[in-house]
Amino acid sequence: LQYDFHAEKLDAAHQHCLDSFLEVLANGARTVIVDNTHVQCWEYAVYIRLAKLFGYKLRLLEIPCPDGATAKVFAGRCEHRVPPPTVLRMHERWEKDQRATLIPAWLPGTEQQPSLE
Repeated sequence: LQYDFHAEKLDAAHQHCLDSFLEVLANGARTVIVDNTHVQCWEYAVYIRLAKLFGYKLRLLEIPCPDGATAKVFAGRCEHRVPPPTVLRMHERWEKDQRATLIPAWLPGTEQQPSLE
């Protein structure tokens, strides 16, 4: 199965993600993970508010992307085939969230392995 990106369907895809999130919260899932392209804090603020409303403890995780070269590496691994210039624009808009736990990414040529510790 190959993913095919359609920009005109992006709003519907984000709404589907939010609707699915709300559904699992309402069903009392023990653990809920949101993996989406929220590059600024306001973009995921509604998820935080809803999780708190439903009584969930939160843990924000972030994989740092220190520069444009790393953003290009990440673009190459993206299953959605988002074009590198789009990923670079997202990188430029990135807003650091001081609440986030940083998880180092695995990058080619490094011995560094990701850890949640």
